[in-house]
Amino acid sequence: MAAVRASDIGSVGRFCAAPLLREKTFSVGDIRSFASSSSRANGSGRTTVKDPEPQTGLYYHPTQISYSRGEKEPATTVEGWAISFLPEPSTSEDAVIAFVLPTDTSSSQDADPADFVRANPDRIRINPAGWKIMHDVLKNEVVPNDDLLKFEASTRESGWAHLTDLRHPLMPGRIATPENIIASVAFTEGELNVESYEENKSYRLVTGYEGPIQMADSWIEKLRRKFESL
Repeated sequence: MAAVRASDIGSVGRFCAAPLLREKTFSVGDIRSFASSSSRANGSGRTTVKDPEPQTGLYYHPTQISYSRGEKEPATTVEGWAISFLPEPSTSEDAVIAFVLPTDTSSSQDADPADFVRANPDRIRINPAGWKIMHDVLKNEVVPNDDLLKFEASTRESGWAHLTDLRHPLMPGRIATPENIIASVAFTEGELNVESYEENKSYRLVTGYEGPIQMADSWIEKLRRKFESL
């Protein structure tokens, strides 16, 4: 099968997200603007929740989100969730990789966040700052040291190796679906070219039929170490 790189798969625009600590508004598709503020627990007793699948490495932190559906519409404050790889809320807004908004008919705080995101993946809004840090770690710390990527490069003369989400197991020689390819990196004469790292814009943090991101323990450890240092 011919090698495929991330840009060949297609691109679907990502949503923008608001920072965790500062009040600020962003344009986010059908919801015109929202802002958020962090909290470890609130009057409703919500606290940080760990995702039940260990390979996700994710934690859901309670946060208040203020959003408006239009420029002339009043802002509404709701209880949402901030998604990160850290077991405790960070003092840095960049440690959040995404936010979870409520649906039109129910509030996200009324359900376990892990169940809610699986049932409502369209309510996730990526935090660009945290998302960029995640890709920086994958590029600079995972790619040069991952044995599977090195092995794939060594078995062919040239092409593209994919950083694939483990939520969708693959048969040998098969390429993952676009929403399960996190990024791609080129290799020539068996050597990975780290600078060719290319984020896949079609990748989805959570899909409705396979759930949240799943990665190798070594990848999660590198990500967690970086976010802890912020």
